[in-house]
Amino acid sequence: MISGFWAVILFLLFLLIGFYLPGKYFLFRLKLKLSFLETLFVSLVSGSLLFTFVTYLLSWLHLEWLVFPFLLIILVLAIRQKALKLPALEQKHRMPLFILSAFVIIFAFPQLSIGISGDKIMYSIDDQWHLSLIREMQVHFPPDVPTVAGAQLRGYHFFYDFLLAKMVSLIGFSPFSLHFHLFPLVIAGMWGLGVYVLLFTWTKKVMTSLIGVFLTMFAGSFAFIYHLLGYPELNLGNAFVIQQPALSLYNPPFSFSIAILLLALFSLLSYLQTHKKGFLGLLVLSGGLVAMFKVYAGIVLLSGLVVSLLAEVWKKRFGLLFACFGLSMLLFMTYGILVGNAGSLIFFPLWPAEKLLQGFSWYGYNEKIYTYTHNNVLLGILKTYSYGLFLFIIGNLGIRLFGFIGLGILGWQKKKRPSVFALSLSVMLLISLTVPILFIQTGKVFEIIQMSMYYLFLSSLFAAVGFGYLLSLRFRFSGVIKSITVVLFVVLTLPSTWYMWYAVVHPQNVQSLSSPYHRALMFLEQRGQYTDTVLELFAYSARQEDIRRWYDSSTITVPMLANKRSYFASSAQIGVPNNVIDARVADLALVLSEQDKPRIATLLKDKQIRYIFSDKEHPVLLEIPGVKEIYNDGYVIYEVQK
Repeated sequence: MISGFWAVILFLLFLLIGFYLPGKYFLFRLKLKLSFLETLFVSLVSGSLLFTFVTYLLSWLHLEWLVFPFLLIILVLAIRQKALKLPALEQKHRMPLFILSAFVIIFAFPQLSIGISGDKIMYSIDDQWHLSLIREMQVHFPPDVPTVAGAQLRGYHFFYDFLLAKMVSLIGFSPFSLHFHLFPLVIAGMWGLGVYVLLFTWTKKVMTSLIGVFLTMFAGSFAFIYHLLGYPELNLGNAFVIQQPALSLYNPPFSFSIAILLLALFSLLSYLQTHKKGFLGLLVLSGGLVAMFKVYAGIVLLSGLVVSLLAEVWKKRFGLLFACFGLSMLLFMTYGILVGNAGSLIFFPLWPAEKLLQGFSWYGYNEKIYTYTHNNVLLGILKTYSYGLFLFIIGNLGIRLFGFIGLGILGWQKKKRPSVFALSLSVMLLISLTVPILFIQTGKVFEIIQMSMYYLFLSSLFAAVGFGYLLSLRFRFSGVIKSITVVLFVVLTLPSTWYMWYAVVHPQNVQSLSSPYHRALMFLEQRGQYTDTVLELFAYSARQEDIRRWYDSSTITVPMLANKRSYFASSAQIGVPNNVIDARVADLALVLSEQDKPRIATLLKDKQIRYIFSDKEHPVLLEIPGVKEIYNDGYVIYEVQK
């Protein structure tokens, strides 16, 4: 694996040849002439999507290496047709670009501070999942669940992991460097550039565009008010259920989907303004692939596209209709094939309000609802849920609420009907808010709350327009008033961000790579190959209920750090059929019982288990032909001969 200084140099070179040049050539073929910042943003995001899609098609044929000739052909064509030249950066955007860059670095800082550093490693359960899936897709496509070897992965949007996996297998990058450090900076840059470009295209105002970047990255909720009232136990990051944006890079499928969503919105807005057909090509690419990066982004985007489509058809313009057909085809070729009917929605109205109030230990939600329901106090139930819903909708907005007030003043003074784009954006905001309020989903039932994160993002775009208008008003003593406004704006925006960053700077889950557990994993990494399945034996008894209890709390570190698929470990990030889980629980019970050595031997052979990893010795295993102990230092590893 390439690491250190040369990894950074190679990564920058790859961004140029693998992402930027294909995207820039795509723009050239679409006959679109954009500004410097527009070209940079659109080329990087569309180029990353082109690289992903081409590699995806080649992966079905197991011919991923053909991506190199593809990139070479693009490079030659781009040079021959003089399609590489960037337009000049306009003077009015130079200082904003500097400020934007500072925002990007600050936004990416928390993610850059974790991962591997010397002897220390810090990671979350999500990091374990993504790195394990990256390992899986380096060698296996379509992928299996890396912690349940042989079980096909369904119901998960894995294109982020797929993209990084192909960069690892084709180029030789370290998956840890990519996931923890290099790619977060790229995503943050795409995010910041995209917000700035979209808002400037929409409003033509530099200040509004910069406010939008700031709000989408750093705005927080009003939860800090409860801290001031004497309830410091609340987590300011998600006190009102929705995760605020400061740590969005911890969720790379979401943060990458924001960049793709921004490309789709920019393409839609530009098409509605100019009706240049080239923008429809960008819309097809971004809209057709975004669901495989984050399915919620696809749902939100498609809901807004319906509004624009109806408006265009009403005016007897059918370009967007054909684009939606192409988008649907791309969606079917990716999401439709790989995920399909993997999950469904279940009507469960107002559950976020209930969950929110249950987190207020002093409020006594359960007691209130019990009393009201048993005494038929309808008004009490109504007031309770109204309070929870108010905090969920308004409390999560935080400082953005004042931006909406400014937007209302703007609408009242201008007395203009909203544009088709504004209506489309409004529908997207409404869908991203109401669907999680009304529904849960099969599998990880409450995971749908992540759709509400798009509500906060889209709210920030609207709020930026409102704040931009307020700052443009000519008040008496405007300099003083504006200065006070800016200070209040920052003070009321940052408490959640500071609280969340403090948790990162003072982490509780830093681990040592020299610990017995990690030493055992590092040893296992040096043996065999990824497809050598590891059977983990950490349940403290052979009782099936104990095995299930261990399974529910187990980690995903074997695929991540030992670079081996696990026979049976946590699949909390994805739904696995119950019959598969039941069968593997029974298999572990058989091995842990140590009663039937012939059946254990048959199991190891039939399931192609190569290694057994445990926190204690199992002498009976050594009585099985072909099994030998290869490691014993705090943890024990057995090897099963093929």
